[in-house]
Amino acid sequence: MSSTAHSTNHDTISPAIFYWGTPSSSSATENEDSTFNIAPMSSAFWLGNRCMLGLGGISQTTINLLRTKQCVLNLPSDDMSDAVNALARTTGSKEILTAQPGEGYKYFKRMNGYEYVPDKFGRAGLTPIQSDIVRPARIAECPAQMEAELVGVYEMARDADTKGFFTLEVRVVRTHVHREIRMEGSKNRIDPDKWRPMIMSFQELKWVADSDIPTLAGQMTRDAHRKFNDTRRVPLEPVIRRIMEMIHQMRRQIRDSHLNEIRLRLRAHRGELSRYANPSIVVSLHRAIFAVSASASSWFGGGAAKKRPFCSTLFSSAENPRSRAG
Repeated sequence: MSSTAHSTNHDTISPAIFYWGTPSSSSATENEDSTFNIAPMSSAFWLGNRCMLGLGGISQTTINLLRTKQCVLNLPSDDMSDAVNALARTTGSKEILTAQPGEGYKYFKRMNGYEYVPDKFGRAGLTPIQSDIVRPARIAECPAQMEAELVGVYEMARDADTKGFFTLEVRVVRTHVHREIRMEGSKNRIDPDKWRPMIMSFQELKWVADSDIPTLAGQMTRDAHRKFNDTRRVPLEPVIRRIMEMIHQMRRQIRDSHLNEIRLRLRAHRGELSRYANPSIVVSLHRAIFAVSASASSWFGGGAAKKRPFCSTLFSSAENPRSRAG
């Protein structure tokens, strides 16, 4: 068929929205009063173990996520439309109730019938269950749940008059799935024939058709992508930096009487380290922490060890499992 024939089949339009078909997600965050907010959304995409969330700046989800740096991305299946629709025009922000003209998206929500609902779980008839790493609750009914932590915030539409929209980059730190959607005989794979995600397509909820259309990308093994996705390989730099900052803040106060306090505070980071690294690295870092606590006075109080930077000592202990405090 000629290119001319193809061009006659297309019309030029100006759509108000561009939801061409993306999985719906119900993002759970923690409110200031320690209750949990749930927000249905479909402006999200994944790359590796990262997810980019498109949100308005006045959204309670955004406010909570910026404050706590934690969320749970719950993916509903295609039979959960009643629960998703129960939350569609609800908000966790009381400010919507009194929004006035000139307050942008807040007023838009008020004029479009959004209702303030403090108990989103109750409204949708959903069950909260405790997460392993982050504080926000998971939704028991959702077949896929991803605990995540905020790692980046980027302002959108800086070239336009409409302001206040952001993309928030989160890192998945733990994934939970219903057993029913796992691939038989595999530890970490999802069976696409069993997983039925809810799709948002131009403000309508859709489901995946029963068809098997293989892709060329699918010829690669899924494990070929693991080095980009493995949450067990999350960088340790934030934890190391936090430990170093703590030591730096105390360096002028270090006395023999403070060593026990330093030892206790450093060891308190063990649980956090376990979230960021594979077991062998955790063991090595535990030894490094012991070396720090046992030798803090020599680093900051004088002696030959003082000539060796704290950072290099910590990393050499971490990299060498046979390192011992001396």
